[in-house]
Amino acid sequence: MATLLSPEQREKYVRFVASQEGVSALRGKVYVTGEKGKPHPIDLVLGISDGTFTEVVSGDLNTGQQVIIDVNLTASKTSGRAAKRFAF
Repeated sequence: MATLLSPEQREKYVRFVASQEGVSALRGKVYVTGEKGKPHPIDLVLGISDGTFTEVVSGDLNTGQQVIIDVNLTASKTSGRAAKRFAF
């Protein structure tokens, strides 16, 4: 991360990282498509975030690897009798 920053940004980043020592790591999880198309979880240790983008510090996730970002609920509906609806 530090190699992408300007000297001023790098200084702020180094101060930030130093201030975080001793603080427990923020954990996260993403899902990728596993065997037979089933979701497979990958545990991550997360770094800095601006609320839109989050740094992945460690985890078994590769650059460019696709992650699941949505669920198609219509494909996962189970068959069976539909529930009766009452109009009041």
